[in-house]
Amino acid sequence: MSTFLNFFKQPKSDYDDLYDQARFKLTWRVNIAILYAVLVFMAITTLMAPTYFPVILVALIFSTTVVVVLRTTRKYELAAKLFLILAIIISTSQLFLVQDMIHLVDLVWYITEVIFAYFVLGKKWGTFGLVSFTISLICYIFFTFDTNILLMQDNTIVIKSFQGINAIIGSLILGYIIHYFIDTNRFAENQVRGINKDLQEKQIIIKNQNDLNEVMFKEIHHRVKNNLQIISSLLKLQSFETESKEVQKHFNEAIGRIRSMALIHEKMYSNDDLAKINLEGYLKNLSTDICESMQGGENVKINIQSELKKVDVKSMVPISLIFNELITNSIKHGIKSNIQGEISISVTSNAHITEFNYSDNGIWKTPEKNGTFGLELLDTLTSQLDGSLKRTVKNGTHFVFQFKTETFFYS
Repeated sequence: MSTFLNFFKQPKSDYDDLYDQARFKLTWRVNIAILYAVLVFMAITTLMAPTYFPVILVALIFSTTVVVVLRTTRKYELAAKLFLILAIIISTSQLFLVQDMIHLVDLVWYITEVIFAYFVLGKKWGTFGLVSFTISLICYIFFTFDTNILLMQDNTIVIKSFQGINAIIGSLILGYIIHYFIDTNRFAENQVRGINKDLQEKQIIIKNQNDLNEVMFKEIHHRVKNNLQIISSLLKLQSFETESKEVQKHFNEAIGRIRSMALIHEKMYSNDDLAKINLEGYLKNLSTDICESMQGGENVKINIQSELKKVDVKSMVPISLIFNELITNSIKHGIKSNIQGEISISVTSNAHITEFNYSDNGIWKTPEKNGTFGLELLDTLTSQLDGSLKRTVKNGTHFVFQFKTETFFYS
């Protein structure tokens, strides 16, 4: 007895999705309801209308098969498709084989089957059910309806009761499917609203945290910039304690390099994007600062053009030191005070290679010794960016740097 009762108990499914769970549950409940109804009809027809017994027996086999498939596989797709196909076959057979009655109740079942297919199996199978229903109905109207009218007999109270109960059960199942569909969608909408509300609250928390982090990072950059300026001032004071021009020159070079790095941090705390710096704007500010701080810099005109718009902070420090070294050396060693100096900086970039071109119109002398600190520094900084450097001295000095775009730069 317990085994028999367990057969009617809904099995557990492995579905995680809300709609899949709902479709599985609906498929089970609809087929169990039909199975119960068929058992009731079988008892009624056995006692009061034996002529309908074969039809009820076919319906019993059909509903039992679907329930067994659903219980065995614990997947609704195969069971629901089987239900739809067998339901269409039985309903269509009823229209054309039972010719002594008007098939009003069969229309209710057809509509139930189509709505079930749309909700459980989707548009493709729902359309298949609708087209099958429409074709069957058209054929019935044109080829069988008149015959039904002629052969229709006076229905006994048993037949009327049988059809009435059938109509009630079909209508109840139809109503349940529609009601279940509406409830499932309403539940899903409430779930989505709840999730959206949680996401909005978390988004506000994250935004507030990001705003706080941004303020903190800007404050850090501001303090680093101030500290670098303090170091620069200390070096400048220290340089006053020596009368050696050579030592003072080295102090000034170190101060210039520190100033270049301080300018990066100044750009960072005044920038909306903490991860990237506008390259062209930075180089213009850097060159202006260097020219204003060096003797002869007022006669130098600097042209800067860059296809590369943004550079990440990690790459910006070596780049700033490279151009600080280049501009400083151009003013000190290449461009004479009695000529109009001109420095050109251009940056071209594609998806793979970014190229920096630097040139001036100075009159350069060949270094007295190889491996000067400035050239060694340029080589070291270029290597840090995994790039290459080419230098020529003819009608001025020319430097060409090549770097991998995807590794260091953001356009």
